[in-house]
Amino acid sequence: MKTFECPIQPGWREVLALYGSLSPFFKLRFLIRWKHGNPFERLEEQVPRDGRIIDVGCGSGFFANLLSLRVPGREVLGVDIDARQIQRASASVGQRQRIRFEVCDLMRESLPPCDAVIFVDVLHHLTFDQQDHILQVCRQALRNGGELLVLDVDLNPRWKYWYNYIFDSLTGKFGITQGSALSYQSAAEMSQRLKRAGFAEVGITPFAKCDLAARVLYRAVKTAKPG
Repeated sequence: MKTFECPIQPGWREVLALYGSLSPFFKLRFLIRWKHGNPFERLEEQVPRDGRIIDVGCGSGFFANLLSLRVPGREVLGVDIDARQIQRASASVGQRQRIRFEVCDLMRESLPPCDAVIFVDVLHHLTFDQQDHILQVCRQALRNGGELLVLDVDLNPRWKYWYNYIFDSLTGKFGITQGSALSYQSAAEMSQRLKRAGFAEVGITPFAKCDLAARVLYRAVKTAKPG
């Protein structure tokens, strides 16, 4: 299977500069989120370079901002249930016209039509029932041919799984990340979950070459239902 090389030119300074004057806690939170295996740089290369891209569970907008800075032609929407996070993300936009952030609870609301939906370390913070519902919402929003990209934690290798469990438990306790479900699942289980949500083909790519977390990238394409 194909694996990804470690990034050569990180863009975290460029993104961090969008947030202006920062408290030491915010800087620490940013660096922990960004530098924990540094998945953002590698993942950005896998995202479509045009169309409307929705980052679900965007938090303070770190990855959504990277998508916008790297390819200004993308139309980027970041959504999150936390109004405080969205307020901070919105303040980072400046004069850019093709990126915005909105408060959205996908257990009660829908998404606008889009060409790609992305989850970065989000689904394992939700219960399995919540995952099933939100994946259905995302499939409904995707145009035919649109892509769903899910970066999440696998159960193997086991030492990486336990590392991630401890890391998520600690960051949740101190308020750095949100969600307490910690509903991890194997790559095979996640693939089946995506197929039950209506995605016929699911690609699975290991994403942990230089990552302490056992991350896997799932890529699913929406196709029209027959008949």
